Amino acid sequence: IPGPREWREKFVKIDNCKRVKQLKQIQGGYLDMGFSLYKVTYEILPKDNNSCIIRSTVQIDLDDKNFETNARLITVDSMLDMAKSIVQYVLDNKAKQ
Repeated sequence: IPGPREWREKFVKIDNCKRVKQLKQIQGGYLDMGFSLYKVTYEILPKDNNSCIIRSTVQIDLDDKNFETNARLITVDSMLDMAKSIVQYVLDNKAKQ
């Protein structure tokens, strides 16, 4: 599987009222592959009492020299895995109520 295996990240924004979390890679990962910025934002948007939308956004900065090669490495796989984890967490905790 192409892409980075290890990295360090930190939360740069946590807004529980708006249900927004933003993470930024600070070491390793895509930063070691020519990216100068890799930031992911997760937003939970309520639809009704029993459903919501998970919006994930990736912000990257990459120099022109490595753009074509490295831009292909950005996929939605990690965001999909995060969304599945969130769904499972909500379902597990809803069953406990």
